[in-house]
Amino acid sequence: MKKYKPEDLIHNYANDTASEEERIIVESWHIYELKESKYRPSQEHITIVHNRTWEKLSLHMHHRENTLVNKKLWVGVAAAAAILLISSIITYSYLKPASLSSPVLMTQNDVMAAENKATLTLNNGERISLNQSNKDLVAIQGGINIRKSNGLLIYEQQKSTTATIALNKLETPRGGKYQVLLPDGTKVWLNSASILTYPNTFIGKDRIVSLLGEAYFEVAKHKEKVFKVVSGTQTIEVLGTHFNVKSYTDENETQTTLAEGKVKISKGLKHIILKPGQAAFTSENSKSIKIKKTDLEKDLAWKNNEFIFRGDDIMSIMREVARWYNVEVTYEGNFNKDGYMGTISRSKNISEVLKMLQLTGKINYKIEGRRITLMK
Repeated sequence: MKKYKPEDLIHNYANDTASEEERIIVESWHIYELKESKYRPSQEHITIVHNRTWEKLSLHMHHRENTLVNKKLWVGVAAAAAILLISSIITYSYLKPASLSSPVLMTQNDVMAAENKATLTLNNGERISLNQSNKDLVAIQGGINIRKSNGLLIYEQQKSTTATIALNKLETPRGGKYQVLLPDGTKVWLNSASILTYPNTFIGKDRIVSLLGEAYFEVAKHKEKVFKVVSGTQTIEVLGTHFNVKSYTDENETQTTLAEGKVKISKGLKHIILKPGQAAFTSENSKSIKIKKTDLEKDLAWKNNEFIFRGDDIMSIMREVARWYNVEVTYEGNFNKDGYMGTISRSKNISEVLKMLQLTGKINYKIEGRRITLMK
């Protein structure tokens, strides 16, 4: 058999350019064969190999044929499981230091993912818990019907009535999420620990809302009415487009990511026009507006119910995790700026997210109620 370099094998496999023989070698690799080489695969490449073996196992496990009588299927499952075991051994050996003990995981205290939870505050101060109310019609306010349906709050103007403007506030807690369809047809996805303030109807030439936290906007097009989002240190102006705003108080910057169309971002006397695939950053400590090419898939992952980490440091990752699962995070040991890689559904319990981080980042953890301790 031809002699292959380990670095070439993993590079080709990760980039989908491997031959059938190369693919078989990578998926059947024994740990001692890899240790004979001085080559150490990157975190990203190991994650790709590990994830693909999971996909192979999942494919077999969800086969439509009867698993109790189909002998070939069980052979396939066993083979996929063996591949996964080998991949896990490789991953474990190179990403987990020998000095760490096994993870202390209290499964009875595992934390579930965020749910559709939010509180609506009306202009008269009345607070309505949307996750506790069983009524579809939440409130009637100034000729506007406010309804809810499967995690979506909907504003509808009553027929033959003139709406009276009133200010509303939609607030998601840590461990909560919600959506709102505004009276102009604009749809907003609200991430955990976020507050959106807006009128129950838009009157005049501007449509103005304010945001604290994170939200994704699909703004309905109205040529005569500019849509404005006031968040953190900036104001965003659009006529109709799709964009994401991240403006948490525990983050250093306010980030606006444009997915479609164009937006104008202003800070003080300065302003810029953002193009799709770009992100703008503003902060209290700077008068400038920074623009960078961005990773749209990663920036919008939360809206698509995913965690995507691509070289992120553990502190920024755990701020996001803490908001989503409503947990407190503490650290034991020296955590540097190492980058962590991985993709996982946000619907998973927190233990699954921590396991992924452990495989790709040399950490250990324990779960005690809603307290997560990371150890190095």
